[in-house]
Amino acid sequence: MTKSRPRSVFSFSYGVFDLDGTLVDSIVPCIRLFSELVSRHGVDPRTAASSYLDDTTLSLEDSFRRVLDAHAGCATDELVAGLMTDFNRLIRSEPIGFVPGAERLLRRLRRSGRVLFVSSGSPDATVNRRLGSLRSQGMFLDARGSTAVVKGPEHIELFAAGLGLTLAEFAANAFICGDFEKDMVIGRETGLYAIGVLGSVDGGRLRQAGARRIIPDLKTLLTDRC
Repeated sequence: MTKSRPRSVFSFSYGVFDLDGTLVDSIVPCIRLFSELVSRHGVDPRTAASSYLDDTTLSLEDSFRRVLDAHAGCATDELVAGLMTDFNRLIRSEPIGFVPGAERLLRRLRRSGRVLFVSSGSPDATVNRRLGSLRSQGMFLDARGSTAVVKGPEHIELFAAGLGLTLAEFAANAFICGDFEKDMVIGRETGLYAIGVLGSVDGGRLRQAGARRIIPDLKTLLTDRC
């Protein structure tokens, strides 16, 4: 059987990017803070770090709940809510920048007429802060966090509606690019062409979750041709 050739991002009209771990280099501090917070409740930091990446389809809230249930037996709603508040407060002080090649790729896609979106599991305020001047410059038609609408197929439906398209019309000409299995699942469930970025989890997991193309980093996409 002949293996299909990976599609260029420049062959699509629309692109959806995950934020943390894909556009910005935030996974290491996220794992460290997650581990530090749950270690205060008796969970070994190494176990916490492994748990964080064990099932990346989970929300951060569910990740806290699962590791506490499994290793501390104390995942009350009040405790999980407090950990979420602490995490979102502490992560704001972390120096987090764009991954190599990200800004250049985004600008090239926009110059070539592609319409771009961001779908993130982080709070809306965090998304706006991390995107910084790129957001104010109109680099993205829409950039959504999970404050009002949790990251998932609903984000994609909102992006399509904002363009006056049905989900099927949007998906037929759009890609989603992310580093976690959740991004690949969203692509699979909505019909977007899913591109998995290596680094947070391995290619096998991304492929199993629905990735149509695996890349080592965003700089790879700069060499794409239509």
